[in-house]
Amino acid sequence: MQEPEKIIPKPLFVRIAQWIVLFFAVYSFTGFLIAPLAVKLIVPKKLSEQLNRDVEIGDIDLNPYALSLTIMNFVIKDRKTKEPLFSLHELYANVQIASALKGGIIVKEIRIDKPSITIHRYDETLYNFSDLIPEGEAAPAPESEPVKFSINNIQIQNGSVDFFDSPKNTAHTVRDITLNIPMMSNFSYFIDSYVQPFFKAVINDAPVLVKGKTKPFHDSLETTVDFDLKGLDIPHYLEYVPVKLNFSVPSGTLDAKSSIAFTQYTDGPPSLFISGDIALNNIRAVDEMDNPIVNVPSLNVSIAPSDVFMKKIHLSKIAMQSPELYAVRNMSGTLNLETVLSSFSDGEPSGDPGTVNGPEMLLSIDDVHVAAGTIYFLDESFEKPLEAGISNIEFRGKNISFSRNQPVICCTGFCPE
Repeated sequence: MQEPEKIIPKPLFVRIAQWIVLFFAVYSFTGFLIAPLAVKLIVPKKLSEQLNRDVEIGDIDLNPYALSLTIMNFVIKDRKTKEPLFSLHELYANVQIASALKGGIIVKEIRIDKPSITIHRYDETLYNFSDLIPEGEAAPAPESEPVKFSINNIQIQNGSVDFFDSPKNTAHTVRDITLNIPMMSNFSYFIDSYVQPFFKAVINDAPVLVKGKTKPFHDSLETTVDFDLKGLDIPHYLEYVPVKLNFSVPSGTLDAKSSIAFTQYTDGPPSLFISGDIALNNIRAVDEMDNPIVNVPSLNVSIAPSDVFMKKIHLSKIAMQSPELYAVRNMSGTLNLETVLSSFSDGEPSGDPGTVNGPEMLLSIDDVHVAAGTIYFLDESFEKPLEAGISNIEFRGKNISFSRNQPVICCTGFCPE
């Protein structure tokens, strides 16, 4: 009778190697195939139920070794029109393995390509996303230690926004949106470091460039923003002025290259400083009968560093070229300029004129120059209308100062003793 063979146990390292191979096989199969398929099948359905809108995902790529996730052709549809409310061509995110070791979430890169948002405003308060906004105040979250995070290399490329405003019968577009944020983190060793975002876009055909630096998690909230705006069409935005205007502005553009610096310490008042240059071009204002009021081909204002919260505004220069002013008194004796100014005074709250909230306003102007100005005057209150005009007006003023209680003006050749 043949003796049975003895079963020789495998060496320990062989068994460990087999378990490791099995683990990585299961990990790879689950990460590369099962998880993306499950997400693609489950997430759109759950989101559709939560948002009460159709949600679609084109494709999902998950790399369990690189800890990266790519979502392609993500779409949230408008509940009413079934057109895309929000969509993006690609979302890529890469998480660092060191997250677990450092006790927080560390994202190496987030990239969003071709995000698109379509907004419809149906009336004063109703938008196509209004039902997504929670009603009432949210319950306060229990106090807990904030989650530590570091999100790096945030990129938004080729974004767009379409805003259709039915009450105003107008539309706004934002194209070529680019946003880069190198890093945002609340880790203690990053709190005192500046975050330097970069944003550019074309808003209603006007290019906009915004750069800045900020410490969003520092006690000071120190923030500086530099923006460059060219060719903003002023009439396109006057519909949103909160008071009824007794005039209209058929033409005019705005250029601005300015800087805003904000600081808010926990143990002191906030500060807000502005500086830069603003230019208004081809401004034309008319009354409700389309009669001219003001024409200003060119107005340039240079703002020296000014403390907004302390109401100290310092203008280094004002230059106005070839302005035209039309003053008309109608048959009832009403001056058209009074009607224009009433657009702003009607909206002011009534109160005790002797009561002043905060520091008094101080406006100082280093230099004012008005060149080739013209004033037209027409008085229709007489039986025979009176017409008059003054042309080639030249004015130069220096060191002009206005305070609430006492204006002090010093003009070239007319300075008080």
